[in-house]
Amino acid sequence: MQTAFENEALYINGASLVESGEGLYRPHPTFNGVYMKSLIAYDKSAKRINAMLVKIEPRCKIGDHLHDQEFELHEVIYGQAEATINGVSAAYKTGVISLIAPNVKHSVKADETGVVLLAIFTPYLI
Repeated sequence: MQTAFENEALYINGASLVESGEGLYRPHPTFNGVYMKSLIAYDKSAKRINAMLVKIEPRCKIGDHLHDQEFELHEVIYGQAEATINGVSAAYKTGVISLIAPNVKHSVKADETGVVLLAIFTPYLI
C-alpha cells in the first residue's frame, strides 16, 4: 500500500534510529493484511515504552484483542478506519488520537484506503 507517509524516520536526541523503507515492516503474527514497523524497541527505552507504525491494508482488520498491563496510544498518520474500543465505535482519520487503557477490548478495521497508525505502548509491549 502506497501512503503519503513513506519517508518516515525517528530521531531521538538528534540521532536517527529508524530509516525509511518498506522492507522494515513485518507481517502481524495473527492478523492478515496488517504490518508493523518498530520505531522504539523496549530495550532502547529502559523497558518503559515502545512505539511502532501499524499499517493495515484496505478493508483488513486488527481483530478484537486487549493488553493486560499496557496503555496503547494511537495516532492516525494516514488513511481512515473504524475502531471499536470497549464496544464503542470511533471514526479514525488522519490526525485522530486515541488512548486505550489496559484490559479494554479494541479492534481497528481499515476502509478502502487503508490506514497507518502510530501505536505507542507503556509500559512496554514485547
